[in-house]
Amino acid sequence: TRYPTHWLIAHRSAAVEYARRAAPPERQGTAQALVRGAYYYLGVGTGSVIGGRVIRARGYEFLYEAGASVMIAWAALWAVLLTASRRRRPADSLREGLLEDAGLS
Repeated sequence: TRYPTHWLIAHRSAAVEYARRAAPPERQGTAQALVRGAYYYLGVGTGSVIGGRVIRARGYEFLYEAGASVMIAWAALWAVLLTASRRRRPADSLREGLLEDAGLS
């Protein structure tokens, strides 16, 4: 099943796969922890810096309202993209895929 945000998380998947391939077998856990830590802490750090600047310039109420607006817009975009991606029924896609695999289409 494809979801509308696959393009958004592809970069993280690529980073995880790169870390898996680049690290020796005995360092797989360390490599994955570094990738996760980089994404998590960079996100928290960036959000804190940007949020702090917005609060200083416009106040807490503005940041709260802006966050709510972004969430509503994101939910609307998600709904539109999800609806567009589900135009074909999954059973039809599965049947067509199986027929193609069997060489019967």
